[in-house]
Amino acid sequence: MSRKSIPTNGVETPNWRCLLLCFAAIIGLEVFYLSEAVFAVERLPELSLPYLIRSGVLLAATAVGVWGFVYGRSPKFQISQSPGPWPERLSTAVVLLGTLACLALFTVFPRLFNVLSREDYPVEWGSALLLFASSFLAAYALFANPLIKAQSPFLKFMLGLLSAVFFIIAMEEISWFQRVIDIKSPESFAGNAQAEMNLHNFATNEIEYIYYFCAFGFLVVLPFLRFAFPSLGRNQFMNLFVPKPYVAVVGAVACAYNYDMWNSVLTQFAFFSSTIMLCFFAANASLRKDRIIVVGAIALLVTSQLVFLINGSNFGRLWTITEYKEFFIPLAFLVYSWDAFINPGPVGLLPAGSSTSGNPQAKYV
Repeated sequence: MSRKSIPTNGVETPNWRCLLLCFAAIIGLEVFYLSEAVFAVERLPELSLPYLIRSGVLLAATAVGVWGFVYGRSPKFQISQSPGPWPERLSTAVVLLGTLACLALFTVFPRLFNVLSREDYPVEWGSALLLFASSFLAAYALFANPLIKAQSPFLKFMLGLLSAVFFIIAMEEISWFQRVIDIKSPESFAGNAQAEMNLHNFATNEIEYIYYFCAFGFLVVLPFLRFAFPSLGRNQFMNLFVPKPYVAVVGAVACAYNYDMWNSVLTQFAFFSSTIMLCFFAANASLRKDRIIVVGAIALLVTSQLVFLINGSNFGRLWTITEYKEFFIPLAFLVYSWDAFINPGPVGLLPAGSSTSGNPQAKYV
């Protein structure tokens, strides 16, 4: 048996070199933590030499850590597992083109870029509608998909919980329709940063960081782990709740929409990790057209981040960019929801208790 990867009970596990690399990365990150707060106060990005050195340390530690997960193995990346382009390649292309359009809008028409992000304008409502759509798809699958209805009560509970989470985030985005139906804020919300009927504005910075980082973990890290350890897709629960690798290409887009939060270690870690993970996708792509798509995504990711940091004067408000970040995160959630719950691909979920032993051609992705 090869010493590079020793399976345990049929599950791929990292070898000791992988763990050593990850440990080295953790030490590097700890050094960085000592010099920068996790929940940094929103302010202009620091681009002085000391901060650039900090970013370099974080980048190096992140690269070593990510490398540790694929060290000694040769995973293959492929965007589409379906015969046709939908939904994988088409949805990926749509999101990347949307990113390119936003970058062009910011560069050429910055005033319009700012106007569209105002409260109750298209970007904010788009964010809410995308989350409502994801919530609906999860609920629809729970009650209408016969394959999911045949699963364990725990799996169905988690799917219902995910649908509820999407719904609550959407309602928080529009303050539970307060402004739409003109409801006066109760006195209990007087301490709210916007004096509106939402919970997240009682601790705006902290909740924003948590939401963004959790979204990064779900939409980028989990798909990368499925790429590094394909056996994750062989479990019914994981097959549903761990997004397919291509979702990371879509989810990484939001990680470049930073300006006022750039000084935070969480923000930079998410951006650097996303970029590095996409580089591993490109290097291990099975098809040339997939490699081209991923390289294009990397170029967009890096270019967008640099343009936003360099042209901060284009922002009408310091936090304008977060409105677009909060649009691309739900857009990635919708791609995942459609793929997982409506069009799961050639494998999808198996009925509870079934296996592939009787079908040697069955393949998990």
